[in-house]
Amino acid sequence: MLNEKKKNRFMFSKISYVFYTVPALIFYVLFLVYPIVSAFNYSFYKWDGVSAESTFVGLLNYRYIFEDKVFLQTIKNTLVCVLIGPITQTFLALVLAVLISKALKGKALYRAIFYMPVILPLVAASIVWFSIYNPTFGVLNNFVRLLGFQDFNQVWLGDPKTALLAVLVISIWRWTGFNIVIFMAGLQDISNEYYEAAQIDGANQWKSFWKITVPLLAPSIVINFALNLIGYLKLFDVIYVTTQGGPANSTEVLSTYIYKQAFQYNDVGMASAASVILFLLIAVFSGVYLFLISRKSD
Repeated sequence: MLNEKKKNRFMFSKISYVFYTVPALIFYVLFLVYPIVSAFNYSFYKWDGVSAESTFVGLLNYRYIFEDKVFLQTIKNTLVCVLIGPITQTFLALVLAVLISKALKGKALYRAIFYMPVILPLVAASIVWFSIYNPTFGVLNNFVRLLGFQDFNQVWLGDPKTALLAVLVISIWRWTGFNIVIFMAGLQDISNEYYEAAQIDGANQWKSFWKITVPLLAPSIVINFALNLIGYLKLFDVIYVTTQGGPANSTEVLSTYIYKQAFQYNDVGMASAASVILFLLIAVFSGVYLFLISRKSD
């Protein structure tokens, strides 16, 4: 009788395991594995995304892509975003989180203020930044004029030299609050005894930051930087709402290039080939990053 109960419990646990894992597995296959496999498949075809017929062209889509000057500019812009965005955003969030944690009053208020851009609708945020970047009455240009440069009239989003950096500023402003929340959670786990001991040994705040805060926040730094790295490789919404890849393709990145190929030019084959390249870039950057982190932890 006892053995039968054990068998029933074992069978029930197995059924429960299957019951809880199968839906997640189906969701994973339908919304992650299948789109990736489809993108690889469609990248070998010439297809407009609507008609029932498609033509197999092999690697021709990849050849056309790498002969496209716009795509080469897109790769350059994407790499600029990856090099500037994650490092700047992670460091800025770390500094702000430390400053907030040291505030005697209003910590919750500061967290709410910095997190507000994350939940603010992108269209509303873009309107605010359009007014800031406006060359005639924008806050940024007026501030520069107050410094004595009366003839300063920079078109931040309309100049190919400044448009990409201007968009990156918007993205960093929007998502830094998300990183601050993660850092604040990590800072709460650091005991004040470490800082008190360092202060007794004569360490100033700068040394305490580098010798105590940064090493103990290493897991949070790894998480934030990895999320930022992948996020800037897939950067789309801010660019599409503000510049749509212009002017003169100066803010065109892989995500906007894929969108235009698929939905403006009706070339799903080219869009899929660009998607495969984006997937490989994310895999390479993530793999190298995880490899360096694993070596450092060893």
